[in-house]
Amino acid sequence: QQVSEQLVSLGRYHLLYALSKRYALNPALTSLLAVWQGKSVTTFLNNPYLRQFHTLSERQHSSAFCQFNLALIASDLDGLQRLQALKHAYEQQPEPAKGVYCLSKPIYAANKLSCKRQRGFAMCDLRNEQGLSKYDHLVLMATEGLANVSGKHMTLTATSTYNTLVHELMHFSGFEDESIDVDLGYYDIDSESLTIE
Repeated sequence: QQVSEQLVSLGRYHLLYALSKRYALNPALTSLLAVWQGKSVTTFLNNPYLRQFHTLSERQHSSAFCQFNLALIASDLDGLQRLQALKHAYEQQPEPAKGVYCLSKPIYAANKLSCKRQRGFAMCDLRNEQGLSKYDHLVLMATEGLANVSGKHMTLTATSTYNTLVHELMHFSGFEDESIDVDLGYYDIDSESLTIE
């Protein structure tokens, strides 16, 4: 148990997985590994490793104090952790002002979220979106490609930073990039190099 805890604290999930092949892990660790692998998990309730996240099947909460509510959605543990870090950074320095955008706890979608790279852009498809109808926009985490906004969906990637998030949020407020590829229907060309002062 102590070795397992240390592996979790170090983020060494591949070693924890190897350990699980030889020894039985407790249910909380088994669920953690399932999320790390992108497998379905029904609930995170009472799981100390996953309590900062929600599943799609759990009741979602939006804030009446915000102008826009955004659902943060990922299909694996790495994506959830990246979204959590972006949420934390945003809450430390909300743009354009506090109360304009509220970001949900990261939501685990497992195999209901599928992403690919298309013409350089990260593109995601989310099944069973109707359970997220109380949110104004969805923020989907992909592993690769350029971040972008299309309609009410923002797609971020593993390389997205706080600056990328703020840049993409500006598109939700109606701002457009100076050069737009109308044929693609996306607003952003390369927000990864954006700096905000």
